[in-house]
Amino acid sequence: MKKLNNKEIEQTKKDIGKRLKIWKRMLNGDINALWECMYNQGMCNKEDLDEYHKKKK
Repeated sequence: MKKLNNKEIEQTKKDIGKRLKIWKRMLNGDINALWECMYNQGMCNKEDLDEYHKKKK
């Protein structure tokens, strides 16, 4: 396993923190967080996300 440098460690911490915030929002019933998570994981594309936001308005 490759040893991470400080920059990589900090980026990993930020990524994990961001994911945790999204998961907490999803647990609280925030549908926007679900769409963000799906987009971030590659389960939907930018067009799908934009279409969702247009329908929401």
